[in-house]
Amino acid sequence: VLGGTKTQFFKQSPSVLETDFVRLWAKERGNEFLHLGGGVGGAKDSLYNFKAGFSKQRHTFLTLRLITDQEKYRYLVDLRAKALNTDPDKLLHSKFFPAYRCSH
Repeated sequence: VLGGTKTQFFKQSPSVLETDFVRLWAKERGNEFLHLGGGVGGAKDSLYNFKAGFSKQRHTFLTLRLITDQEKYRYLVDLRAKALNTDPDKLLHSKFFPAYRCSH
């Protein structure tokens, strides 16, 4: 589930409604788990707290960061750095993966 809420709609909590709908849909399908992942970069931040509010269950969440085409990856990082008017190394040393999705 990928969601976001415009500030003007916070009171209506559409992200909660959307996530709860997916939870019920998955349960109806017979799924045992709906793993929402963690916070940004694995932190226990506000995103983590939002997700944790749907259940008391906790599970390990791991990701693999694998670059299969270094040349293409570097090209995309350089392109993003140019768009942000920043040094590509700054993106490469950020916590974002893939680095070309970094917003600063």
